[in-house]
Amino acid sequence: GFSVQEMAPFDWKTFKEKRDAYIKRLNGVYERNLANDKVEYLHGWARLVTKNQAEVKLDNGSKVLVKAKKILVAVGGRPNAPLDIPGAQLGLNSD
Repeated sequence: GFSVQEMAPFDWKTFKEKRDAYIKRLNGVYERNLANDKVEYLHGWARLVTKNQAEVKLDNGSKVLVKAKKILVAVGGRPNAPLDIPGAQLGLNSD
């Protein structure tokens, strides 16, 4: 092995900007691939109504009922730090 005697500099702002740009580019690749495969992509919050219907609340606030033989709901997440923990306001997340 080997050891490093110095600390590497870290710039949170630059790190986050580069991470956000990478994710945006990757999401664009996924969306283009879906479009190329004739998959309709809706961005919003969805709930399954039946096995062949989903209600989607779009980002602009409108709702649409989707009917299809196959429906894929790709879930994501958002960070949620409980504020009742002492020091929680000092925490960081990458969002």
